[in-house]
Amino acid sequence: MENNKYKKRRNRSYELIIIGVFLIFVSCDSTLYDSDIQKEPNINSDILIENSLTFYDGSSYSDLEIVRNAERMQNDLSEIYDGFGGAWINPDDNKKVVIALKKNGDTGNRGGIISNFQPLLTERILEREARIESFSASEYQFEIVEVDYSFKDLQRVRDLLIPIIHERDDIVESSIEVMNNHFSIGLLEGADTSEYLNLLDKYKINTDKVNFYETERIEPDIFMGSANELNMQSTLTLRDFIRPLRGGLQLQGHNPFLSTLWVCTFGFNATLDGVDMWLINSHCTSQFSSTSTTDFYQSILGGPGTLVGSEFRDYSGVGNTRYSDAALVLKSPQTAKLGHILITNGWASGWPQEASVTLIPDGSGNYVDLRIIDEYSDVIPNVIINRVGRTAGWTLGALDNPCVSVSNIAPPMDGWTLHCQIRSTLYSGSGDSGSPVFQFYDDSDPDDITIILNGIHWGRNNSQQRSFHSRMDGIRSDLIYANEVFSTY
Repeated sequence: MENNKYKKRRNRSYELIIIGVFLIFVSCDSTLYDSDIQKEPNINSDILIENSLTFYDGSSYSDLEIVRNAERMQNDLSEIYDGFGGAWINPDDNKKVVIALKKNGDTGNRGGIISNFQPLLTERILEREARIESFSASEYQFEIVEVDYSFKDLQRVRDLLIPIIHERDDIVESSIEVMNNHFSIGLLEGADTSEYLNLLDKYKINTDKVNFYETERIEPDIFMGSANELNMQSTLTLRDFIRPLRGGLQLQGHNPFLSTLWVCTFGFNATLDGVDMWLINSHCTSQFSSTSTTDFYQSILGGPGTLVGSEFRDYSGVGNTRYSDAALVLKSPQTAKLGHILITNGWASGWPQEASVTLIPDGSGNYVDLRIIDEYSDVIPNVIINRVGRTAGWTLGALDNPCVSVSNIAPPMDGWTLHCQIRSTLYSGSGDSGSPVFQFYDDSDPDDITIILNGIHWGRNNSQQRSFHSRMDGIRSDLIYANEVFSTY
């Protein structure tokens, strides 16, 4: 009997401990997810709003450093004019800049408003864009359109919803769309929007501020299988054995324990505290978001000197959110050229349009490349960006949105949310994961073409004809520790 009493007391003690831990957890956790809202329909809306606006260690989503960097131009223009709704390059006329202003504001003095905006836009963006497009920045024309909501209005909508909606299993992406003047939410086909509409009501959000649309999952651009055999052309391609190592080359990934093979693209060289590294997508390693045993070869598995690196570091944070799909690889003893990306003899734009992967001889026994002089610059929608990868080659497209949160990505990235990704019209194909993404800075000297490194490509959404890449500051946030010195050029 004593043993039975002891067992009952012990079981009761365990129950009390479990209840106590649960109560402590609930009291310490200020996060209120949609499931909590469903169970507690009478939760005060003001409490929900406060929780969302302080979700990120007391800050809102818009106050996160990565997000502020992505939206720096729009934020700075908002400080100049409180009713500012957004700015972008006209997709049908690359010499025209559209400026959106909130209706019912003081928009009568349009000339004065433009003159206030023009110097900042020209200095940070338009001079660079005009130089690459071979015209003068003075040729830009400015057009004002009136919209219902300011950029700050839409930021508040996003700040309220982001902590809640990306926990759901039917959302693909969300972002502020300045050209459409909405906060947009992309859902899987057949998703029920009624629950989202209930959220808008609970958070006191006007439904006209939010646009819902159906889309498919974003697919990582990894190719599972063996790389192509060596090209026997006299002129080599991105898929061949090339030294020194530079961005854009074909990679063969290999897990020596599982004997699995896959194909991705070499991102770009880097140094970490003086040690030679290079960048690849995390999903191009043996296990997404976990430092694993992965060897990389260029351009095929086996052969003398084809091993070019082994995985060194991946994101090690807590939870299932991150800012980048990137991993650091420790370079094997092969020659590399820091700060350079290879370029091919032809480009393509449009969807789906693959370009040439053939390299350009430089006349001295090697191949023409581009020199990195900076990382990520100020952008507004429809600036032109570029990508070089082993499958689709060199493709051009328009930057569509500088800060998109994405979830429910196809394997091997399923279960993760990536915040503040760059979305564009760049076409890509299977095997282009890891491609360097960049903007031209100055191409006036054919022997020294300079570029700005924009990030690393990782996937595409075929139904929208859009591709996605991770920002450079997101990569640094995920992979580089405090006091470490990381350089890409």
